[in-house]
Order: sequence, then structure tokens, then C-alpha cells
Amino acid sequence: MDDCLGLSQIATVSDHADLRMLYQVAFGEAKAEGHRSVAGESEFLKQHGPDKLLQHIIQEISPEAVAREVLLPIDTARASYILDAVTVENYSEFIDVISSFHAHILRHQGRLAGTARDESITKDALNLVKRSFKDDGGEKAAYDEAMTGTKGGLRYVFDMMVKRYRIEERETHIEMVLDTAIDILDPSARTRLIASIMDHLGSALPRDIRSIPPGKFVKNYELILRAYAESIDELTRTMKLL
Repeated sequence: MDDCLGLSQIATVSDHADLRMLYQVAFGEAKAEGHRSVAGESEFLKQHGPDKLLQHIIQEISPEAVAREVLLPIDTARASYILDAVTVENYSEFIDVISSFHAHILRHQGRLAGTARDESITKDALNLVKRSFKDDGGEKAAYDEAMTGTKGGLRYVFDMMVKRYRIEERETHIEMVLDTAIDILDPSARTRLIASIMDHLGSALPRDIRSIPPGKFVKNYELILRAYAESIDELTRTMKLL
């Protein structure tokens, strides 16, 4: 556990998915068919065959899996965080509150143990605020809102942070699954993967989509998988455009 904590302090945003798996292993909660490196996927392919691997990929990026494994801990953290006040008195208090909130989310994700925080948490929290408000005035706009409470104060700031964080965490998860699969699946396997998705969804897909041969979508393999990971509606829209 001490090693986990030490590693988490030097991790960046791109390491978040690996940290999740690290903590799952440390607590004995890792799944037998959890996330793997490309080499791990290749070994899995040898042992279980392509159909099992395709099933694993489909399960990992399904909207239900993404919601359960990635989004639910974030939403639970947001709902359970208790605010003493919706506004702050100064910038120092603003930094302290957003750092506390970010640490709270990390604990719900199993990435941070105990109550201690260090400068890396504060830095990550502030960077998240900047990304969350990059199209809406940046860090200054977030701080002004926390001071004035015009749109809800800290509640609004937290909602914006969570909105951005959910997008990033979802993308990290999907990228991780696809990166371990794309290079080891030949065109035939990719066709079977798309066919498996279409069969799995069945009548949930429009009839005109179901009538299209899966091979038509192979060249847009990753785009199809990303759409599937988002929702059936997004998958349908994407397939109609291809």
C-alpha cells in the first residue's frame, strides 16, 4: 500500500487508468480478465481464442460497463461531498476547497488513501479547474464564481469539474481498451467484433442498419467502438453516416 501511495503522487492524468488497476490489485479486487497490456491481450488471445477476446472487449467498452466502472464512482463522490458554504472568502480558501473536492473524488476511485493531501493533489485540482473552464473564462471565472455565487458558487464549480473529469476518465478507459486490442486484431477479427456488437444489440438497432454487412464498417473499426461505448443512439447515428 505504501508503494501505491508513493506511485500515485507522481502520476499524471494519462496514468489514471493504470492507477485504478494498481489499487485494485493492491486491495485484491482486480478482475481475472481486467485491463491488460498489448502483450497481455496477445497471451489472452492465445489461451482463449479470438471470440473470448472479442467478448472481453465488448464488455469492457459497453455503455453499462463504462457507467459502472468509470462514471459511477465519480458521480457518487460528487453526491456525497458536503459543503460548509457555497462561496469562499479568498483565493487561498478556493484552492483548499477544490483540492479537498478533488481528493474526495480520488478516494472514491480508490486512488487515494487516508486524509492526507500533498502539492500534487492541489496542482491536479487546479489544472482540472482550468480545463473545466477553458471555454468559459478559465481559472479566473471559476474563482469569481466561487466568490460571488452567481450561478451557485462552489456547487457550479464542482459540477463543471465533474463534467470535465467524467469526459476525460471515460476517454482514458476507452483508449486503454482499444489500444490493447487494435494492433492484435486482424481484419477478420475486427469484422467479427462488429458483427458481435450488432448481434448483441439485435432489434435495438434499426432494421436498415441490421441489414448492412459488418464488413462495411471494418475500416471505421475504432469509430464504431467509440460510438458503441457511448450509447446505442450514438452507434446508430455513426453507422448511418458511414
